[in-house]
Amino acid sequence: MSELDARAADVAAAARHMLAQFPEGRHGRLHTHGAVHGIRPQAWIAGIVVPAPTCHVGSGSWDFTRLVPTTDPVTCGRCLHSAEHRTTPLPEADQLSLLDLR
Repeated sequence: MSELDARAADVAAAARHMLAQFPEGRHGRLHTHGAVHGIRPQAWIAGIVVPAPTCHVGSGSWDFTRLVPTTDPVTCGRCLHSAEHRTTPLPEADQLSLLDLR
């Protein structure tokens, strides 16, 4: 196994460990911030699946091990407005036209 493969295996193991800390309904805080985020699995580098905030804040090149699990309710506005955490369904009305093109 190459050094790169060994590092990828270590990262994948850490990701599995972190995902296990976020069963369905568990939310998370980024270690240094107070907002509570919805958490969902997200494909990351080399296809490794990691826990990530629903709003995608800091999910590009961040340290996913900084997430702290909590059962506190989601407070992040972007997470709350995402389809995954919306508690009120969107109305099923047709889209209104901005211009009358008749």
